Amino acid sequence: MAAIITPGTGSHVTVYHKNGCVQCMMTMKQFDQMGVTYDEINIDNEPEYAEMLKQEGYMQAPVIKIDNGATDAWTGFRLDKIRGLA
Repeated sequence: MAAIITPGTGSHVTVYHKNGCVQCMMTMKQFDQMGVTYDEINIDNEPEYAEMLKQEGYMQAPVIKIDNGATDAWTGFRLDKIRGLA
């Protein structure tokens, strides 16, 4: 997977999402509206990522991981966190 760096933040953003997940769609739509670039991985289509997230303790979609030197991550639609990236 190629690193995608969000301009102005130096952050690499990855969104792990599922088919039909409303919070996933809202999260990606908000990123798009704010111009935040991200990698997207559909865990329904790539179950090895679903297993990885489960082993890391994530039980809800979407899972958003931010790598900006330190790693930040959260689950669900978190407008406060998304706005912090713009």
